[in-house]
Amino acid sequence: MSRAKNLLYNWHENKNYIPKVNTGDSVMETDGIRGETTEDHVIQNGKVSTSTAYRFGIACAILTLAESKTNVHIARDNRASGPSLMAAAVNGALELGIDVKIDGENGISTTPQCGTYARTDRSAGAAIVITGSHNPEHQNGLKLFDKNGKKISPKWEKITNRIVNAKDLRKEIVKIAGEVGINLSDIKMGKTIEQPDIDDDYVKDTVENVKEILSLKKDENLSETLTIFDAANGSGSKFAKRVAEQLSELNITLVNTGEGTINKKCGANYVFTKNELPKGVEMIKDPKTKNSLIKIEGYGAQPWNNMELWSIDGDNDRNIGCYFDGNGNLNLIDGNKIAAYIIRCVKKNIEELDLKLDIGYIMTVLANKSAEKYVEKELKLPVERTKVGDKYTRAGAERFDIGVYYEASGHGAVHFSDKAKGLIKNATTTTGAEERAKIILLAIMNMQNEACGDGIRNSLLVKALMELEGWNIEDIDGLYEDYPKILVYISIENKNALKTKNDLGLEVIEPLVVKEKISKIMEDLEGGYEHVTRPSGTEPIIRVQVQGTDSYKVEETAYKIAQVVYDDPEIKGKGKKPIDIWQEKLSKRSEP
Repeated sequence: MSRAKNLLYNWHENKNYIPKVNTGDSVMETDGIRGETTEDHVIQNGKVSTSTAYRFGIACAILTLAESKTNVHIARDNRASGPSLMAAAVNGALELGIDVKIDGENGISTTPQCGTYARTDRSAGAAIVITGSHNPEHQNGLKLFDKNGKKISPKWEKITNRIVNAKDLRKEIVKIAGEVGINLSDIKMGKTIEQPDIDDDYVKDTVENVKEILSLKKDENLSETLTIFDAANGSGSKFAKRVAEQLSELNITLVNTGEGTINKKCGANYVFTKNELPKGVEMIKDPKTKNSLIKIEGYGAQPWNNMELWSIDGDNDRNIGCYFDGNGNLNLIDGNKIAAYIIRCVKKNIEELDLKLDIGYIMTVLANKSAEKYVEKELKLPVERTKVGDKYTRAGAERFDIGVYYEASGHGAVHFSDKAKGLIKNATTTTGAEERAKIILLAIMNMQNEACGDGIRNSLLVKALMELEGWNIEDIDGLYEDYPKILVYISIENKNALKTKNDLGLEVIEPLVVKEKISKIMEDLEGGYEHVTRPSGTEPIIRVQVQGTDSYKVEETAYKIAQVVYDDPEIKGKGKKPIDIWQEKLSKRSEP
């Protein structure tokens, strides 16, 4: 009898988490497992229960054992369902003999911070973050990171799926233990280690690097721009408060810092998809002058000009900027424009130091083509496009010495290879300009969260670089003009019926009738347009994006393609028909 099989005699599934219903279809997708939270003990697609979390903890423990490590890191956001899900995940890991380090006060810490703590802890083999990210309060999710702070490999996604959906959990664990070569004999209960102050160094490092950049202005005054920071009432709220307080010179005022409901009418996803100001910030009219003012909760009303806003999401792994133009219109600075600005700064300073490093820009298929054109034509740098998901853009970035990767929705960071880090750190400087470039590059490098993008850090980095260059957020917007683009969401019953070439969404290959109808729609446009039609990795929807030169044709084409997808009997659209939504939009525009 193998030693692994001893588990059959000294381990039993915790009776508090045994599922009463197990449909066997709760699976890891682009960003882990997500769904509606439920108090029922179920393993079911679209549901997240304590049974799911318990098994997720077991998967995390097995990954840790396979890496010959002794502990895992766990954190959560501040949803009401978080404590019970965390307790279940902790129990799952402890019962396989793994110590659990609970990050942050009451276990609340951000996704990028938890991933970083696992990467920098040599005894850690993995990390779990319990978060619904940008989704509503009643949903939650489970993310699993490896010892490098990266989202786990496809191999471990499959193993996690097997553990979560196992009908006979003990038998499946023993089988997997044999496959990955771990010893499960003589299991002893692990211990819980609470780390309420673990965020202190992360905050300190963030503030020091921002101040390092700002110090290069020497005697020059900082701009008087008022920076509004929307923390989405999420796990980044405390972090935002601490850095804003210590960076008072940046004139930051905060909204949505944990007093309200996470992501409700606030946060990066809300601002990005709705193109609206978050809760706590509204445009009003001055009763005397009739001029437009921005009313900020806890701050008062201010003129709309000389003001910018940055929003993060519920777990602080994305950021979006916005501002008002001369006509009082809200303008978004999406992830692609943030990336374009950062890569411009990186290239400029690398050239100042005359370092021979390959720099690349990695975007998803949903990125605006104008961003690609700007980087290729103006900056003379290569661009790669990947599937949607920051784990794909990050993988692309690692093929360069320096890879700037971002999704339009705000996930992103800059990857510096070991070669790049070494050359920058050891660069010899003989002029003031060279020394300045080195300081800037070191600060940019130090601000990067190597686990995943950090929305607060990224926003502060851009803010500091703008101060140094004498830029404002409108200058970033002016780097290039976006092509007209629209994204249409279709609720469906079977998203997996839609297949695309290379999983990119640029070309539908199944169902065949859908492929043929979309091809005909695109052919009729006579070039200059692009569509991306793909199933979501986290929700029961299919997204259709179209971009091109004419805004009317872009919108019309997107709804036509959406209707083709909706009508397919294999995919089965739900809710209001896309073509009816399109007609309603046209009717409203024609009203006097």
